[in-house]
Amino acid sequence: MKYSNKNSINFLAVNRAHGWTDDVGTFQGLQIDLASLTAITIKPDKKSALFQGGVFGELVIKTLWDQGYVTSESSSNSSTKSASLQAY
Repeated sequence: MKYSNKNSINFLAVNRAHGWTDDVGTFQGLQIDLASLTAITIKPDKKSALFQGGVFGELVIKTLWDQGYVTSESSSNSSTKSASLQAY
């Protein structure tokens, strides 16, 4: 993204084939595949977590459940997602 911004190149962040360039038609620029960005980090306060851009629902549920948490997932237009956690 830094390279694209510095060189005025449009970019498209893609996760799990949503938004591949053949789906968006005339997009011209750099396509960034987020599939390998799957880290889920539980914050030290144990009340929230950060998700990298390649994370998807099933991975969130399994990872948090395995660590003793449940959540409702929210997302924004950024490549980082977050959630509030609750121990079960």
